[in-house]
Amino acid sequence: MKRLNKIVSVLLIICLSIGLTGCYNYRDINRATFVTSLIYDIDENKNTVLYLDCVMPYRSTNESSEKGKRMVFKGQGKTVLEAIRNASTFSSFKLNMTQCRAYIFSERAAKEGVGQFVDIMARDQEFLIRPYVFVFFGQIEDLFTKVKSDEEYLGIFLDELVYKMKSSPRTIATNLNDYLTNRINGGNVAVLGGLEIVKDIMENRVQIKGGAILKNDKLAAKLSIEEALSYSFLSNNVKSGTLEINNPQNPDQFITLEILNSKTKTDVKYDGERVKLYKTINIRCDLAESQGRLIVDKTVRDYIKSAEEQNVKKYLNMVFDAYKVQDLDVFKVGRLMEEKYPNANLKGELMEKTDLILNVNVNLEGPSVREHTF
Repeated sequence: MKRLNKIVSVLLIICLSIGLTGCYNYRDINRATFVTSLIYDIDENKNTVLYLDCVMPYRSTNESSEKGKRMVFKGQGKTVLEAIRNASTFSSFKLNMTQCRAYIFSERAAKEGVGQFVDIMARDQEFLIRPYVFVFFGQIEDLFTKVKSDEEYLGIFLDELVYKMKSSPRTIATNLNDYLTNRINGGNVAVLGGLEIVKDIMENRVQIKGGAILKNDKLAAKLSIEEALSYSFLSNNVKSGTLEINNPQNPDQFITLEILNSKTKTDVKYDGERVKLYKTINIRCDLAESQGRLIVDKTVRDYIKSAEEQNVKKYLNMVFDAYKVQDLDVFKVGRLMEEKYPNANLKGELMEKTDLILNVNVNLEGPSVREHTF
């Protein structure tokens, strides 16, 4: 919470600093509305529809200048710029994009294609390339009317959520810079984080859940939260997390291994006919929990190591094959080929010619506090 308050304070300090250096005068600072998240949608006529979640600094005799007021604007137009201009007619202050923390595509817009939104994001200097990009699965209006979050402003909330969860291998977070790069490389496939509204015990909340796979700027598939772990392993994005296997001494119960670190090395080889994608995954983990009785000795440790290596291989192959048959180059084989074999002439579908070769090594450490479970 302290970090959230600090972010809002920094935004307002930046505004004040800009005013003092001459880009804005003192009066202008209090006459700007800062966009924290920008949501892209389309209507039935394929026109652009924008939702701008904003914070408006203000000063009065009763209110501190370090506070802000939340404003949500909606604009429509044939292009993004026209929609922004139309949205600005509802605001007495100028809309400023320099503090935007999240770009969100609606599911409907992603299915039709988000290419029409990309140019201004890459061209206009007010659109920063650091914010994360998501696809929201659901009704856009629900984000503003049916959701409870720990932060008033959606963009700041998502930025904080990614910061907190980016070490989780089941969380996919792609910023605008990476999306602009991936959308034109290899198979023109990019993976963005998925957003959904999930029913909590008492309230609806926004959750980063799985991912959205875009090919040629169109939604091609949805990555489940279970597949996200395999995707992260193959993409070298696992730093922590957990793995579960059956307890060898109580088959109906489970053992949890805590991932201490993971490193994935990638190589690609082409023999003129087939592409071999090599992934060597080294996982350091610790025995974190056992359901039921577990006496740890060399035999048990060897079993856990071998069983977990086979489990990881099984699920990684399943995810790779699932997108291979859809010809979705989620793991950037095309980009690797362009770098290593720039003159290769591959005819037909690349993924159809690609074989995944896995080498998984699980290094089971500890436990350092308690060895057996009784």
